[in-house]
Amino acid sequence: MTLSDMQFAIKKGIASSIVPEAIVGKQGENVFKSKKSTDNRHPKYTPIILAMDALLEGKTKALYGDEETYVEMHLDPTGEAKFAYFSNKTSTVYGNSPTAALLAILLYMTTEDALFSDAEETKGAFETIIESFNIGLKVNKNEYLLLCSCFYFDTKNRKIELDTDDTQIKSLFDQIQQAVRTGNMAEMDLNVPVLPAFKNIKVEKVAHRAKENKDEPADTFMADCKEGKYELGYNWEPVQQEKITDTDMLDRYVMTEPFRKIVKVTHNRLQKVLERLDLGKTGKSAIENDFVNTIFVGKPGTGKTIMAEALSAALGLPLFTVPVTKHSEEDVFSGVTKAIAGGFSFMTTPFLDAFQNGGIVVVEESNLADPGVMQGAIGQALVPPFLMLKDGYEPVYRHPLCVVVLTMNTGTQGSREPNEALVSRAPLTMLMEDPDKGTFLDILKNKGATAKVANNVYKAYTKVLEHLEKNSSEDMMLSVTLRHCIEAVNLVNAGFDIKTALNDTVVATLAIKDIEISKDVRDTVIEPLAITA
Repeated sequence: MTLSDMQFAIKKGIASSIVPEAIVGKQGENVFKSKKSTDNRHPKYTPIILAMDALLEGKTKALYGDEETYVEMHLDPTGEAKFAYFSNKTSTVYGNSPTAALLAILLYMTTEDALFSDAEETKGAFETIIESFNIGLKVNKNEYLLLCSCFYFDTKNRKIELDTDDTQIKSLFDQIQQAVRTGNMAEMDLNVPVLPAFKNIKVEKVAHRAKENKDEPADTFMADCKEGKYELGYNWEPVQQEKITDTDMLDRYVMTEPFRKIVKVTHNRLQKVLERLDLGKTGKSAIENDFVNTIFVGKPGTGKTIMAEALSAALGLPLFTVPVTKHSEEDVFSGVTKAIAGGFSFMTTPFLDAFQNGGIVVVEESNLADPGVMQGAIGQALVPPFLMLKDGYEPVYRHPLCVVVLTMNTGTQGSREPNEALVSRAPLTMLMEDPDKGTFLDILKNKGATAKVANNVYKAYTKVLEHLEKNSSEDMMLSVTLRHCIEAVNLVNAGFDIKTALNDTVVATLAIKDIEISKDVRDTVIEPLAITA
C-alpha cells in the first residue's frame, strides 16, 4: 500500500474543528491544488486536516529538527505519552487513531533528511498554516485544501511496509488495503485501535505503473501469466489446490487470441467477486452479475481443452472435467446415491465439486448430450438462482469462484444442436479456429519440429484442406486437424520421412470416412509435393 492510502481509514463527512468549512471528502476550489496534480478534477479535503486540527488545538505538541531527523509529539499537554518518533528512516507511532500516523508522516516530511526530500510543496503548505495560526490569523480553508492536495500527491507513490506482530495493527492495515481495493473508502471507522504501536515503517518510492497496453506482445502477456499477474490468490483447500494446473504447462502453451481474451475477462470479473467476498458477502450477493459461463466452440483439435488447462494455470483455479456422451443423464452433474458393499453411498461428480467449492469445470463436448438433459441438469446452475439439486433433491448453491466452460465441436458426428435457453446462459463464446500461420508453426516447433519440418507440415495441411474444399468434400475437412499435424511431427522425430508421416496421419484419417478420397489426397496432393524433412 502507499502512504496516501492511510487517509482512507477515516470516514468522509467529518468537519475540521479549526476550519469548519473543511469537511473530509468535500471538494474545494480547483485553483488550490498541488502542482503535481495532472487532472482537472477539483481537489478534496482529506483526513490530513484532522491531524492538523490536533496539532493546532494543542492536543499534541511537536518538535522536529533537521540535525538528527527527529520528530516527537505528545498526546496530552503534560507530554508524558510519546506520540511519534522518527530516526534513521524508521518510526514508532503511538495513538488511537489513524490520524496519528498521518501527522507523524507529515512532520517527518518537514525534515531535511527525510525520504521526502522532494516534498517541498507539502512542507511549504504546512509551514504557511503554522505561521498564520501562530500570529493569530484565522486559518484559510484554501490553505487546508492546498495542504491536502500536496500531501496526497507527495505520498501517493510512497510504498509502506509494516513490520509488526500486533494483530490489531495488521487488522487496520488489512482494512485500509481492502477499502482502497474495493473503493468503499467511506466504510472505515475513525476509532480503529492501533495501540501499542506501528513499528519500523519502511518508506520507499515506487515507480508509477503504466496503463495496460491492450496490444501488448504475446510474449509479454505470457510472461505476465507465468509470473502470476493474473493469479487470483484465493486460499484454496489442499484437495482443490492439487487440481490447479501447474504454471510449468504455460512454458509449453502457445498463446492464441481467445486465450488472452478469456484470461483477462475472467480475471476482471472474478476480481470483483473477490472484493465482495472481502466485504463479507457470500453466494449470489458475492457473484452479482460477474459469473463466468463460457462456450469454447470449434472444429476438433483447435485447442479447446488445453486452453482450459492454461486458464487454470494462469488464474490459479482448480480444474475439473466432465466428459459427456449422448447417454449422459442428470446424475453426471448432480451425483447419485449407489448401493456399494451392502450399504448406500453418495457419489459426487466433478461438476458438483466445482459448483460447490469453486474452480473451472469443463463440460467436454457438451453438445453430444441430450439438450433437454443438459438444460434440466445445469440450467439453473448457470444463472440466478445458481441452484442445483444434489442427488436429485438437496438444494446446493454455486460457489462465487465457479467458472463453467462448455466445449462444443462443430459439425462432428453425433453432435446435436444445443438448447437455445442453455446457450443463452453462456453468452461469452470463444470461437476456436485454426490458428494463424505463425501460431500454427509455433505450436509445431513447440512439439519438437524444426522450422523446415513445421513449414512443410503446414504447407501439406493447407494443401489437403484446399483440395477437399475444391472437390466439395467440406464435411471431410473436419477430419483433418492440428492434432494430426502434431502426430506427423512426432513420426518425423522418430525417424520417418515426412511424406510417410503425413500419409499416416493427415491423409490416413480420411480413410475412416472414405477410403477413395483418402487415396486421392495421397496421390494428387501429398506425393507431388516437393517437401523433405
